[in-house]
Amino acid sequence: MERQLIDGDEYVFHAYPYEPVYSLLEEGEVDADALRARVEEELRRLRPTAVGDTGYHHKELDVLGERVKIDVRNPANRPLVRTVRLYEAVRDATGPLRVVTVGELPPRAHDLAVVLREHPDGIPAAQLQERLVAHVTALADSLDSDDVRGRARALEDPRAVFALVSELRDLGLAEETADGIVRATEKLRVIRL
Repeated sequence: MERQLIDGDEYVFHAYPYEPVYSLLEEGEVDADALRARVEEELRRLRPTAVGDTGYHHKELDVLGERVKIDVRNPANRPLVRTVRLYEAVRDATGPLRVVTVGELPPRAHDLAVVLREHPDGIPAAQLQERLVAHVTALADSLDSDDVRGRARALEDPRAVFALVSELRDLGLAEETADGIVRATEKLRVIRL
């Protein structure tokens, strides 16, 4: 389950649970000034540990206005790099900010999510299976993958497509209107897949 920072209706940053920066992102609406203050505090804490001989494998970062060279091979520097990226996202944000938690989608659900995002006005339920099978078949051909071809064959059963719509609906990623249009929710439109 990753947390994604959304600026207005645009994805700008993500963090995974094993990263220290994950704890800085609390789900829901975010006060940009409060988040910026927490990130600056974390950068001041991390900055001293990044000083040292950088050798040839270095990256130059702007840490609160100071140019710092760090060794990118050193895993201990990864929290600093990720926190700088979060700081840049918050600094450049136009708002409003919010954090959403997103779980990894299984391949078939991911396929449906991609198709729904490609059709912002939604897809009539009667045409959804046809469009989904066409998308997965094109993907299988471009990847020359038997596994993906198998996913396309499985989607020939309308019950499989209905189950995928239900799965995305339960995750808050799809909705079906009273007139039978299946479409991406706002959350699906802004998250990184």
